[in-house]
Amino acid sequence: MASIGASAAAVTLAGPAAFSASAVAQDVKDPPTRSITISTKEVTDPDAAVSPDGRWLVFTALGHLFQLPTTGGAAKQLTFGPYYDSAPAISPDGTSVAFISDRETLSQGNVFVLDIASGRIRRLTNEFWADRPAWSPDGKSIAFLSYELLGPTGDYWFVVPKGLRSQVRRVGVADGKVAVLSEPGFARAVAFLTDGRPVWSEVELDSEKEPAVSRLAVATQAGPPTTALMVEGVVDRIGVDPGGLYLRLYEVASPLKNLFPQRERLAYLPLGRGRADQTVTGLLSGPERSAQGVEDRGEGARVYPAQLSNPMPRPAFGVANGSIYLGDRGKLWRVDAATGKRDEIAFSAEITFDFLPGSPPPAYTNRNPASPTSILTPRLAPDGASVIFTAGGFLWRQTFAGGETRRLLDTGGFEWGPAALSPDGKKLAYQLSEGADQQLRVVDLATGRNQVLISQPRTGRYQPAWSPDGTRLVYAYYEHRAHGPKVPCVYLADLASGKRRKLADGNPRWTPSPHFSGDGKSVYFTADGQVHRYPIETPGAGQPITEFTEFAADAQVSPDGKRLAFRRNDEIWMAPLGAHRVRQDETFRLSPRGGHNFAFTPDGASLVYSSGADVWLHPLKDGGQKQIPIQLKFSTEPPPPVLLRNVRVLDFKVGGFTEGTSLLVEDGRIQWIGSEAGHTLPANLNVVDGGGRFAIPGLFDVHTHTATPIHPQSARDVSHMELWIAYGVTSVGDMGSDLSTLNAWADRRTAFGAPVPRIFSYGSMIEAMPFIFGGSAFIASDEQAREVVRVEKGEGAVGLKSYFTLPWSLHHAIARAAVQEGLPVRAHAFAREEAIRGVLLGHEGVEHMLSVNMYYDDILKLFAAAGTRWTPTLPVMFAFIPEAAPVRTAMIDTVKRAYRNGVQLLPGTDSLNLRDEYGQAVHAELQNFAQAGIPPLEVLRIATQHSAAMVGADKLLGSLEPGKLADIVLLEGNPLDNIANTLTVWRVLLGGRVFEEPQPLTANGGEDVSTSDDPHSGH
Repeated sequence: MASIGASAAAVTLAGPAAFSASAVAQDVKDPPTRSITISTKEVTDPDAAVSPDGRWLVFTALGHLFQLPTTGGAAKQLTFGPYYDSAPAISPDGTSVAFISDRETLSQGNVFVLDIASGRIRRLTNEFWADRPAWSPDGKSIAFLSYELLGPTGDYWFVVPKGLRSQVRRVGVADGKVAVLSEPGFARAVAFLTDGRPVWSEVELDSEKEPAVSRLAVATQAGPPTTALMVEGVVDRIGVDPGGLYLRLYEVASPLKNLFPQRERLAYLPLGRGRADQTVTGLLSGPERSAQGVEDRGEGARVYPAQLSNPMPRPAFGVANGSIYLGDRGKLWRVDAATGKRDEIAFSAEITFDFLPGSPPPAYTNRNPASPTSILTPRLAPDGASVIFTAGGFLWRQTFAGGETRRLLDTGGFEWGPAALSPDGKKLAYQLSEGADQQLRVVDLATGRNQVLISQPRTGRYQPAWSPDGTRLVYAYYEHRAHGPKVPCVYLADLASGKRRKLADGNPRWTPSPHFSGDGKSVYFTADGQVHRYPIETPGAGQPITEFTEFAADAQVSPDGKRLAFRRNDEIWMAPLGAHRVRQDETFRLSPRGGHNFAFTPDGASLVYSSGADVWLHPLKDGGQKQIPIQLKFSTEPPPPVLLRNVRVLDFKVGGFTEGTSLLVEDGRIQWIGSEAGHTLPANLNVVDGGGRFAIPGLFDVHTHTATPIHPQSARDVSHMELWIAYGVTSVGDMGSDLSTLNAWADRRTAFGAPVPRIFSYGSMIEAMPFIFGGSAFIASDEQAREVVRVEKGEGAVGLKSYFTLPWSLHHAIARAAVQEGLPVRAHAFAREEAIRGVLLGHEGVEHMLSVNMYYDDILKLFAAAGTRWTPTLPVMFAFIPEAAPVRTAMIDTVKRAYRNGVQLLPGTDSLNLRDEYGQAVHAELQNFAQAGIPPLEVLRIATQHSAAMVGADKLLGSLEPGKLADIVLLEGNPLDNIANTLTVWRVLLGGRVFEEPQPLTANGGEDVSTSDDPHSGH
């Protein structure tokens, strides 16, 4: 690292692991762009800069720069192309604009300079992520912040300062040489004093206290920077005039606090106010008034009373000639610095927007396979003669040579693996999910007698494993923590005494996969990407045995302790074990598939794993693999025909319900609708008298998480799927789950008629280092992006979920690979940058809406013109916002304006979110849409037709017409009179199968014997 004040031609901070810290030349050709033009008089959270003479300003709109007289009028577009430009800063002579852009390089952004007269643009820096440029008074250099990712919230730097480490740097405009001005820290804003010295704000490390404290530092000619002032609050932007500093500051920078409006002020501090050893307080205090005027805080300090709208990230503002120029609530404003009077700067803009068109979804085909599409957690029996596995939610056993396949148990629940046979092969430890609960059981295979070790609400996989002597079990148990997620702790159970004790805490977002060492003296488990060993008899002595720098999950140590196997994406990786911690460079890939479902054989000589419906045995000495043929066959018999009599059928073409009529379902499809006269009714007909009830298509929830292995709220791969059907939701879009688990759920529906919705999967969430979820797919390069997209498509994904931990270069790589493979992409849009960049990359849909980030006409018209669908998932935020809160009204109003602008809205809930059950929140979202002024008929169209089109299923789903699949909900009340009547579910048909009421996956296995002193019982 260069010393402070030293010059360096190519100084960089680290980006994500395995990703170049500096920007790299863009050597991959994008597909042809599409161009649209948008007219707007509103702009969402623009950065603004004003010319030194105060006559014109530059602001951002939809990721481009615009020039506008400060008196208002028609704005002139300055930058073009499929790039994201931000953070403009005007040179002292007014001839050039420095800005941040991702053009030319695969980076988060670099400093570019635009010559206004010629339009020529040149790049100055070669950083992984540069931001917030500021010109020196002599125009010879530009200060900026260089960011390094520290944690998975790093890309949300506007939420948690600790997510990014930043360094203040300075680049020469003529020669491009970079000088380092500060040590790495948590700098938030940089500017120049009028005497040429750089000044920047840095948030104290304990910034999550309320309020935070910021240090204002000033560079010196020699030696370290000096602290000029300490200020209460997060100083996020700095403006300078000859007499002092304008500060945009807010109260606290904790993750949850920044999801909601908080105290925020624009304040002025004269130079020389206060001492370096004393914190200036009170700038954030006082009532939040919208009236104009300035509050005098003494010694020349002023506070501008108008409450800012708390957008993330906070946009830049400009100062010139006694006026402040900023964007807020969709408008541009001039604020008189002396009086606080706020005047709108009216403008209009014609925006040329070029973007990469994405791929439409593949067409949905209704499958009813005769054999499993997904086999989970195969395990070789101790005698090596048979293999046990999960398929269709049941546990099966088959001889190794491919003989008859038979069920191990006789339950009606979902029997989750990995099931574990005791060393003598006489007992089986397994997990059963039934109704709202899950149990860890041990069954005697000879007598069928069950011992229930744990019973608790559905939470996650227990992953039991036997000790070598068969007397103990180790497993994951999910403890609820106050104000936090359920944590998968590692527990040990002595089966003879019934005593249990906790060995270690796991990580909330990782399945620990606990298992014994070969000598039974230690337990291994995975947490936060590392493998840990915990001596059973030495509490607190656990330690990691790996020091990986890349993704690793679900690790297993061989019984002889010589080998380590683990999952990376769907790949199986291995490494030799020795006395030292395993390093990244000692690992190697054993198999490109099977990572979600593998285990060592009891003798440790081989791995057994599954990929899709195939099971493989892979000896570790010779490297050859052998397929274990699975003979299991499923029934393909369709449900019996159904006649719905005297029902009123929703007809979108006529815009309402029919009079009472009949509807015939046969082979799972609607055959005809109308009078029974002239039709021959089939034999074995199930006649359902609708009694004049209202028939609508099955509802969709297009943003759910049904099989995410670990989530902050719960582990969802043991989800209460029946609830979807009970609420009339027959199709869901899963936005981040293991596809093998989702396919197993689909098998349970098609082969056994279980109340499980159709699942349209977007695969595992695709992340980069540092990542959040242990169940995600990890990438660090274009090549890995292409491989993950190919694998997800091959396993049946209808699209991809590009997660926010990815740097934008890898978002770009996913988008390119998705177009090549014919898959659409959806991604978060918590802030304007994510929303705009999502459209730039051709994302089919953008997800979510935060209470602090409202979209205005520019972004809403962009969504509509580009055909980008928006799923606001209001129930997530509304779970925490009172009904009467103004911010709730503002969010509803944003949805109203989106609908009026022609945005394709979709219903999504992010379920199971913190405060709803599966299916429940869909109806709340439909009511939110109705509250936004969307007519009930259109709300229903959104939840059916439009949602079906989103996942490529509109030819088979989304409306009630002959030839379409019979996913039908019968309601007691007319939803066109009141959209809340969608909750009056009377019957549900899914593929022609009638569900009369919520049908729990009941269990009727052998006699249950609960251990009386079980400390887990009843949790």
